[in-house]
Amino acid sequence: METLRQLFLDRELKGPSPAFTTVQLLYAVFLLGSHTVLGRKRLTDYLGIGEGSVRTMLTRLTEKGLAVSTQKGLSLTDKGRELYDYLKKFLTAVKAVSFNMPWQAQHNHGLVVKGLADRVSTGVEERDEAIRNGASAAMVLTYMFDGLYMPRVANLTVEQPHFARQVVEFFKPSVNDVVIIAGADDDVKARYAALAAAVKLVVGKA
Repeated sequence: METLRQLFLDRELKGPSPAFTTVQLLYAVFLLGSHTVLGRKRLTDYLGIGEGSVRTMLTRLTEKGLAVSTQKGLSLTDKGRELYDYLKKFLTAVKAVSFNMPWQAQHNHGLVVKGLADRVSTGVEERDEAIRNGASAAMVLTYMFDGLYMPRVANLTVEQPHFARQVVEFFKPSVNDVVIIAGADDDVKARYAALAAAVKLVVGKA
């Protein structure tokens, strides 16, 4: 999708770096798309970044024709809604993991990337993207017809059935979906790290 690609290309433009990442920008689109109208303060609370950064972010979204601000609050334009609908085709909401992970991070968040398991090689690229975005640990799993896989490493349904069952019951993936989980000692970092890894897969599809 051209709008999605352009948001990522903007990172390469010369000039001062904004006080937010492209992943945070996309999360703002996700949040605005989930509400008819959203107040600036609530959006700031959801994003977990400063008010000044959110103002700059909203300016960027407005300049791109993705969002509009009115007296009632913030909402997506038709163009913004198109981007939101595209993201929703591939990404579920990021949510806090309720079961124990095989690492010591205090907070763990994950989501499902729908139908893109064939884009995952070993999961290292996506895991590295999560680490770059603040994760202390991350896991990229593919759900196939015969089980939950750590790609090119193990069929966890066979080798770690209890953990695999927890993942499947919690995230409810379909065949050919990808489950991404990121851990960090900061709740916001864990959320964005998981989303960053997922977006990396989707951008490759766009």
